[in-house]
Amino acid sequence: MDLNLKRVRYFLALAQTLNISQAARKLGMSQPALTKAVQRLEEEVGGQLIRREGRHTHLTQLGSSLIGLFESLVTNANYIEQTAQSLVSGENPVLRIGVMCSVGPSPIAGFLAEHQQAHPKLEIQLQDYTRSEIAPALLEGRIDLAILGATVKDETRFRYARLYNETMVVACAADDPLAGRTSVGLKDVARRPYLDRSQCEFRHLFLSASQRIGFVPKLFARSDNEDWIQNMIQAGAGVAIVPDRWVTLPGITKIKLKDPKLVRTVSVATTIGRADNSSLQAILQALRQFNWASS
Repeated sequence: MDLNLKRVRYFLALAQTLNISQAARKLGMSQPALTKAVQRLEEEVGGQLIRREGRHTHLTQLGSSLIGLFESLVTNANYIEQTAQSLVSGENPVLRIGVMCSVGPSPIAGFLAEHQQAHPKLEIQLQDYTRSEIAPALLEGRIDLAILGATVKDETRFRYARLYNETMVVACAADDPLAGRTSVGLKDVARRPYLDRSQCEFRHLFLSASQRIGFVPKLFARSDNEDWIQNMIQAGAGVAIVPDRWVTLPGITKIKLKDPKLVRTVSVATTIGRADNSSLQAILQALRQFNWASS
């Protein structure tokens, strides 16, 4: 069925008044033109929508049944039109930001709070991605930029800008036996139940270093959900090696990891060759200029 939206709008105007002359005046058209438009719509839906009995006009059962659906159709069409106009004009811009799941939210949230003050009409859509998912999302245009803790596949197709460096630390509950230490090594970590962050970009380095010094971590649980790992640390279920700014829950102690020392770079990535709009350019410049040390 190929419905004409103009005719649907004409029918809804007539359905409000059930008076052809009033509806025609409201629409700024002649009565014969309105009557013909409704008749054409009836042909499209395959049945009569309006019935005239003398001077009175009534909705048929089909007309009454379809009126709610027609109203939803017009509402959605209006929303699509307004959204498209806003995006093209830049009046109410939308930016889709993909964040690698291992990047802690606190620094990014601080930046976005400051950026919103300067760009109150900007709408931000935040989406979590694993390291393997983020490159396809950028290349397919599902996100406009990505914040990540490591480079990704198809690296030559992306433009990177460094935001800040972040040291990896050991996280444990406040009452864990390691909590009173100022620094620990991998052998210390090996004595505690370990919570494996399966999406951590340093995971393979940690496991390789563990094997070199001859110990196997006491793996208690593994998850690709960072929230699960953090809540389990808080509950005292075990320890994990995490980015310094990853911890958001109270009751978690961070301890310096002295051997090996692991540092990662958190950066922003965009796809080379994709046309940049003004909102994207503005947030990229703000990301580069933001004082990440204070966030």
